[in-house]
Amino acid sequence: MIELNLKEMAAALSVSVPTLSTWVRRYPGFPVIQHGSKDRPWKFDPEAVVGYIQARDQASQAATRERNRKHAEMIASPVNAPRAGMSLDDELKVAKIRALLREEAKETRQLVPVAEVTQALEWVLGRLQNTMTDRLQRIVATHNLPDAVRVDFLRYLDEGSSTFMREVDGILRSPMQATLF
Repeated sequence: MIELNLKEMAAALSVSVPTLSTWVRRYPGFPVIQHGSKDRPWKFDPEAVVGYIQARDQASQAATRERNRKHAEMIASPVNAPRAGMSLDDELKVAKIRALLREEAKETRQLVPVAEVTQALEWVLGRLQNTMTDRLQRIVATHNLPDAVRVDFLRYLDEGSSTFMREVDGILRSPMQATLF
């Protein structure tokens, strides 16, 4: 079995001596053959040390993946969904991530205020209604239809536009939008 002292082991791991010393103190299971002192050199089994570090890295990566999975699951869930067992720290992280996502969506115009969407739809539908009204009046004039037909056409057009705008407004203001962020 090969044995390395503190300086050699640090060099083999490409870390500083203080870093390796910190690992030995911080992690009780860190494999040390002999703890050093003034009169005694440190002794490490390089294979055991590398195996220990790899195992810690794998455990850390697995924990990170699980934490990321839970955070992604929490972020995807509706805002008011119960989060049983979630720590206050996790709740705060989710709130911060949701706020960042909301800001990004606003900046890229993927999320816009309901009033802006409603205003744009009202403008478009107003233009559409004016165009339709003009076309209907041309049809009535071209085919010499009675004035009562023209009035009915315009009334149906107006009723349809109003109903459509109420439905759109209801959809935009529904609780469904709260589940997005």
